[in-house]
Amino acid sequence: MGLLVAAFVRFNIGGSSTGVAFGPAVGSRLVRKATAAALFTLFTFLGAWTVGRNVIDTMSDGIIPAVQFSPTVTVGVLFFTGLALLLSNLDGVPVSTSMTAVGAIVGLGLATDSLNEALMVTIVSAWIVAPLIGFVTGAIVGRDLYPVRGPYVVHTLRAAPRPARSIGLLSTLPVVVLGYHVLSEQTPPGQAQLQFEEPAQAKLDDLAAAFREAGGDAETRLVFTHDEEQTLDRVADETGCDAILIPSPATRIERVLVPLRGEVDVARIATFVAAMIGTRDIEVTLYHVTDSEDATAVGHSMLDEAAEHLIEGGLDATAITEDVVVSETPIQSIVTAGADHDAVVMGGKRSIASHVLLRGGR
Repeated sequence: MGLLVAAFVRFNIGGSSTGVAFGPAVGSRLVRKATAAALFTLFTFLGAWTVGRNVIDTMSDGIIPAVQFSPTVTVGVLFFTGLALLLSNLDGVPVSTSMTAVGAIVGLGLATDSLNEALMVTIVSAWIVAPLIGFVTGAIVGRDLYPVRGPYVVHTLRAAPRPARSIGLLSTLPVVVLGYHVLSEQTPPGQAQLQFEEPAQAKLDDLAAAFREAGGDAETRLVFTHDEEQTLDRVADETGCDAILIPSPATRIERVLVPLRGEVDVARIATFVAAMIGTRDIEVTLYHVTDSEDATAVGHSMLDEAAEHLIEGGLDATAITEDVVVSETPIQSIVTAGADHDAVVMGGKRSIASHVLLRGGR
């Protein structure tokens, strides 16, 4: 029974302390959850084997005499310590394991009139001083070592001008203006929403109005999320979007690069590009990278199909260029080709939206 209760406590210590120790690192995406769990396990054993022995001495024979710990009493103290941690873990509240365990032992000491009050004064003093040291250290690091960052919702809370080129490029299409802020796992979305929703929504409404002024149609979405990629995919799916814009300060939109590969829906991407360009004087380069000369014919066939869809969508055939390149580094080839274009439309698979990247001026 004692071993089962000890395992129960250890399980809940892992659930509570892992979040406290690695929550900021995971929230800032320095490490993944699995990596954080592995690191915590490793250093837990290392700490227990080294400095943990001093704490064991204090807990076993310092707060109250060791004679008070009968097998039954020990199991009871461990069980209620684990139960308190479990309830806190289920509610997502970080609770100090040491405080919980010491609290259970202090209760036993008060009940048996065997509490070492002088030692408890030292322990409680450490509980007060340690968080203050952490607070001051975090404040100094955040103020002096990190660049100034505000609680921005992508570009919705920044005092930045309207993205005129993005608005102009997409003015022929219905647009969803999405403002989102990626939160740490410890920050409840509701809390961030209460604090930042009003200014963020005002900025979104301003951008939507700019699209309407340019002759387009726009709706807004505001999201506070823990997962950026999942949010983008979910909103794109819910609103039926065909593409996701990744903005950059493009000075003019005169040339658009459209890389295509075998597994994409060529017709869908070409139809989107045609609708985006409309009747404007914008050149389109259809681009395919293959790893062998033998596959160039397939690449040309794919680009020919895309060109047909563009022409059907209203583009002038003279504004369309096809380019098939043989290269073992397709990403680098696309990057190199993109340097001579103002925007890049990256095609995803059938179930995934395309991405429109606006490049800076050449």
